[in-house]
Amino acid sequence: MFFAGDDVATRGDPHAARTGMVVLKDTLSVASAHKLVSVIGLDIKEHEVVIFDFSDTVYIDDSAAMVVGQLLELVAGSGTECIVMGLGEDVAAILHSVDILGGLPAGRIVGTLDEARRAARKALEVDAAARSGSC
Repeated sequence: MFFAGDDVATRGDPHAARTGMVVLKDTLSVASAHKLVSVIGLDIKEHEVVIFDFSDTVYIDDSAAMVVGQLLELVAGSGTECIVMGLGEDVAAILHSVDILGGLPAGRIVGTLDEARRAARKALEVDAAARSGSC
């Protein structure tokens, strides 16, 4: 279960199917980034929250960063919440240098999986409250 390990896990995991994760590993080039868009682009729209995990990404070039930016725009355009986690210093520097992360709301760039879970849960709870008309 995605949210296993917290108190909700004992009652089931109502958020798991609503949350997707994209794990980016090793070196991300423009070719691999384009493949990523074609493979997961449609799947993203099936979730209310998508977490992009850069924990195992060691390098991303500028062109790939721009494609990741397009992917984040696709997420935002579909109404899906986006969380970015595990950015190493070098990868974060590239993404910031081409202003890929500037549009993410506060609290959506996190360091760990536990922080990503908390951010996802919060996004889902805010979304549920908005749909019900409560604050």
